[in-house]
Amino acid sequence: MMRIHKIQIQMLFEQSQKEIHSQQLKIQALTMELAYLRRNLFGKKSESLSAHSDLFEETLQTDLAAVHAEIEQLDPSAKADRLNQHVPAWPPAVTRTPATY
Repeated sequence: MMRIHKIQIQMLFEQSQKEIHSQQLKIQALTMELAYLRRNLFGKKSESLSAHSDLFEETLQTDLAAVHAEIEQLDPSAKADRLNQHVPAWPPAVTRTPATY
């Protein structure tokens, strides 16, 4: 009777070990799948701001134009100052060398 009991215990133990192993494999597979889906959802491609940057750039240009127009209304000489601001003069020590391609 003891022998049967030990054999049953051994069989139950082996069966539970197999179930644990299969469950561990399933958990590992699901973890890998979750990591893959997270990479697709939150990956570098999905974080690109190309659509938002165009909108930001457009809004920035509109706002800058409005600010410059308001400044010109208040002080008409500011337009000439603003135009000269964008292109600084070359220092006399710097010589230009034409580039050939």
